[in-house]
Amino acid sequence: HLGHRIELGEIEVAANAVDGITRSCCIYETEKERLLLFYTGTCEKRQLIKTLRGILPPYMIPNTALQLTEMPMTKNGKIDRNQLRKLYEEGLQDILKSNTPAFVFDTAVLQKRAAQIREIVGETVSLCYSMKANPFLVTTMLTCVDKLEVCSPGELAICKKLGVDGSRIIYSGVNKGITDIGEAYEYGVGIFTAESIRHADLIQQVFEAADSDQKAEVILRLNAGSQFGMAKEDLFDILQHRENRYRSLNITGIHYFVGTQRKRAKRKIKELQMLLELFEEIRNLFGLELKKLEYGPGFAVPYFADDDFSDTLFPVKELKDILNEVAQKVELTIEMGRFFTAECGTYYTNVADLKTVGNAHYCIVDGGM
Repeated sequence: HLGHRIELGEIEVAANAVDGITRSCCIYETEKERLLLFYTGTCEKRQLIKTLRGILPPYMIPNTALQLTEMPMTKNGKIDRNQLRKLYEEGLQDILKSNTPAFVFDTAVLQKRAAQIREIVGETVSLCYSMKANPFLVTTMLTCVDKLEVCSPGELAICKKLGVDGSRIIYSGVNKGITDIGEAYEYGVGIFTAESIRHADLIQQVFEAADSDQKAEVILRLNAGSQFGMAKEDLFDILQHRENRYRSLNITGIHYFVGTQRKRAKRKIKELQMLLELFEEIRNLFGLELKKLEYGPGFAVPYFADDDFSDTLFPVKELKDILNEVAQKVELTIEMGRFFTAECGTYYTNVADLKTVGNAHYCIVDGGM
C-alpha cells in the first residue's frame, strides 16, 4: 500500500489497543487501493483515527473507519470479511440516496497521487499543500507532504481545531492585521510570508513586542503581476534594512506564485531561472545567502470533456529536470492545491424530476455546480 508492505493484523492490534474499541478488522480494497477499518465499541471515528496517527506510520492509517453495532461472523466463528465489504458498498449507496448533493473524497486516490508526485520530483524537492484547494483533506494531506500553506485566519482556525503542528505551516496571504499575526505567533506558525513592506512591519511589531528572543522566519513574496506579493524594489528595501528596522525577522527565502491552470512549461522554466538569478543578485548586493524558495507552479489539471486526461501527471514530469536543478542550489518547496486533489473527489446528486419540452429533455437534480 503506497509502496509499502503492510500487515493488516498490525493495524488491528493498534486499533484494539485504543480505549473504547472492543473489536476491529481491517481489509484492503485492492481495486481502489484503500484500507478499510471496521470496529465495534464506543470510540468515535475521529478520535480513533487521531489516536492511530500517533501509533502507526502514515501509510498504515486506514482511509476510512466504520463503526458497527456488531461484527459479522462466519459459521466457523471468524470475522466475515466478505460481508464487511458488502456492508461498506451498500452503506455508501444508502448514504448517497438520502444525503445528496454531496462530495465524496477518496483519500486512497489522493495519497497515491501525492506519492506519484513525490516519486517524480524526488526527495530533494519538498511538497506543500495549499489547503484552500480543499480544507476537508488537510488531515490526509499532512501524511503526504512536508508543509501546509495557510492563507487566512479561517484556515488557521481549522488547523487549530485539527491539531496541526504549527511548525509545518507557511502562513501567507494578504490583508493580515496585528491580531491575525499575533494569533499565528501564539500558535507557533513555522514560516510567515511577507506580502508587502507593511506586512513585514506588522510581523516585526508582533515579534518585537513578544516577551521572547524568538525571531520570525520570513520569506518575502515577489510580485508576479497580480495583487499578491511586492515589487522587487520593496523586497530589496526590506533586505536593506533587515539589521535595524527588521531585527526580529529572520529572512530565509523568497515566495513566488503566479496563478493556477498554467499550461506552458517554458514560462515556468524561465521563472525558475529568473528566481535563481534573483538569489544571486541578493547575495551580491546584500551579502545574504537566502536558503529557501517556495514556488507555486500552478500546474493545470483537466476538468472538461475536451481536455486531455491521458497523463494528468505530465505537467510535473515536464518540469522535473529544472526542479531538481533548482533544488541543488536552494531548498525548494513546490506549493500545489488542486493538482493534488482534483482527481480524488466525486460529486453526487439525485434526480428529482424528468421532463420533455418539445425536442429538449431536461433532468432536474437536487444540486448544482
